[in-house]
Amino acid sequence: MAKKTINDPVFGELEYNEKEGHWTKKIFLGIWGGDDYQLDLMIKCEKNEEITEVQREAYQNYLGKLPIIAKTFPLLILTFYKEHQALSVAKKQRSAIVMITDLF
Repeated sequence: MAKKTINDPVFGELEYNEKEGHWTKKIFLGIWGGDDYQLDLMIKCEKNEEITEVQREAYQNYLGKLPIIAKTFPLLILTFYKEHQALSVAKKQRSAIVMITDLF
């Protein structure tokens, strides 16, 4: 059976996934200066329904904020890493204190 495809004016070329009930395509998110992350864009839509203007506007809003997301994402990862590292050190210190106090 041939795959059902459309060329939407906002989303571009999409393929319909009948099993899961959505239109889909691969998009790439450039975080580190290139197309670093491949994402699956899914637009929920029953077989006989049209993609709505609300869905198109949401995607255009996302695309408009993409430069901000791309600039912010590395900082968020670094912040998460530093917090995780600090928690890991704190756990090790507490563990060492517990071991020392168990000796007395």
